[in-house]
Amino acid sequence: MSYEFFWEPLRLEGGLSAEAGPFRSLTRRGVCQSGKRYEMAFEYTPESDAIQEGFWQFRIPDQGITVPFLLVGHVKEPRVAMDRPGVNFGKVRKVDGDNHSLVVRLSGCQSVRQSLYLCNLQRRSASNSK
Repeated sequence: MSYEFFWEPLRLEGGLSAEAGPFRSLTRRGVCQSGKRYEMAFEYTPESDAIQEGFWQFRIPDQGITVPFLLVGHVKEPRVAMDRPGVNFGKVRKVDGDNHSLVVRLSGCQSVRQSLYLCNLQRRSASNSK
């Protein structure tokens, strides 16, 4: 026997829908076949590093099943570093820029090719090291 299911956002206090938050169901509905697994996924796209919540409910209407879910998300700034303290681009000229970006132009027709590696410096907790 197969079951059709639905993920639905619940209204929060103040009338805001869970869809206005950082959680989005990638599998809003589906049919789970008897004896089979079905993967359901949510996307978490926060706009701040504060702890955020999303209220959703999982329904299987044919069986009269409704289960509320509280999704909680939290992000931290990644600890990423370059594998060297700097990159030598040779002779460059500043073309445009502000406090957040810099556009440079190489002088002459020289070709500069360098590899730069990013290193993940975060420690993995025991719960994340599967």
